[in-house]
Amino acid sequence: MNTDRKRNAVLINPPYGGVDDDALEENLGLSYIAGYLRERGIDTAICEMTGKEPLDTKLAALHIADVYGISMYSTAVESTKSIIRHIRRIAPAAPIYLGGPHPSALPEESLAELGADGVIVGEGEAAFYAVVLAANEGNPIGGVIRGEQETDLDRIPFPARDMVERGRFTRRLNGEPCISMLTSRGCPYSCLHCNSIVMGGAGVGFRFRSVENVIEEIRLIKELGYRNIRFNDDNFLANPRLHELLAAIAKEDILFRVFGRVEDYKPDTCALLKNAGCQMLSAGIESCNPDNLRFLRKHGMLKYMNHLTAAKERGLAVRASFMVGLPYDTDASIERYFTEASGLAIDEYAVYGLIPYPGTALYANPEQYNYYITSFDFSRYMQIGKGGESCFVLGYDDGVNAFTPEDVRRWHRRANELLGNRLKHMRDSAVQ
Repeated sequence: MNTDRKRNAVLINPPYGGVDDDALEENLGLSYIAGYLRERGIDTAICEMTGKEPLDTKLAALHIADVYGISMYSTAVESTKSIIRHIRRIAPAAPIYLGGPHPSALPEESLAELGADGVIVGEGEAAFYAVVLAANEGNPIGGVIRGEQETDLDRIPFPARDMVERGRFTRRLNGEPCISMLTSRGCPYSCLHCNSIVMGGAGVGFRFRSVENVIEEIRLIKELGYRNIRFNDDNFLANPRLHELLAAIAKEDILFRVFGRVEDYKPDTCALLKNAGCQMLSAGIESCNPDNLRFLRKHGMLKYMNHLTAAKERGLAVRASFMVGLPYDTDASIERYFTEASGLAIDEYAVYGLIPYPGTALYANPEQYNYYITSFDFSRYMQIGKGGESCFVLGYDDGVNAFTPEDVRRWHRRANELLGNRLKHMRDSAVQ
């Protein structure tokens, strides 16, 4: 048992055992909450349980606290159960709260299955502060707690990056240590398969930090010894002040990578990105089949594939992700459209199976889309698991076209063969 002094609050990032490396980067959500609590006088610690050490070793180092918060993805259900059992032994009176994508998507189910005292749905800074205050006053709050979105992101303190051991994280950009940050929250789009909706994405509450606030954090990151940044925004390029932001970043002598829609890879934007230090653009192309893109609500994207060439001509590497298991996939269409995809102006790729993430319409009502789910073992719900394996838990039958998860697995292999003939897979990249 850890003998350090008792903390008011301990925030836990559980391990994810189904991947080759679950310690790529800090849990930014927890670091934001920790910064928010510290600014308000709450004695806080972050416990990183990712990494290769056995879970028992990590549990033995867990601080005693008045309140615990655990941020989790669906793939961490089983490890979270073990963590909660341990906390009940060492601090039986301390309330435990869950947050993050999985509990936000399935709050009542998470309460019942995992045995926590409460679930915070959505953004957690103010909501977790409220439950800590209530617990300290002897009136702990239980059940489902809805986190309210902060309309002015500049009011949220920077992540408490000093509370985690930076050397444990393995994220790299061009082979050099890389740190992650956010310039916005949310996304203006509502793609059918995307689970960002559970944390306030999909066009709900899309908000941006000011240019000045972003630059201030970049300078603090540089003081930590980093000049490589991964912007984790769902859609960095949708910022209405993007050109102003890039002009300011260009003065900071950093290298970075971003996520954005192909529609926004405009020639002038790509030139500004390169000048500011951008090394890579990542895009979810998903499919070159227009019927599949229409299903995903991304059908307008095909008109902008020439933007990929504009990015490459300006010296930007492009990484694209694709999916198999979409409604219009067949042996013939996989052959045709992935042959076409292999000729796109991209440098790196990844292929995933379509996953019915909790919180999405595909999970809640698969039959509405002619799908059926064959497994609810969330430890399998990974885009890229150990050895590069994807998740195959969806079958499809609309009365005309039908396929099974095994068909999707076969298409996954073939798509990788077709793309791998010319392109580098992201797992072999110097950008992780």
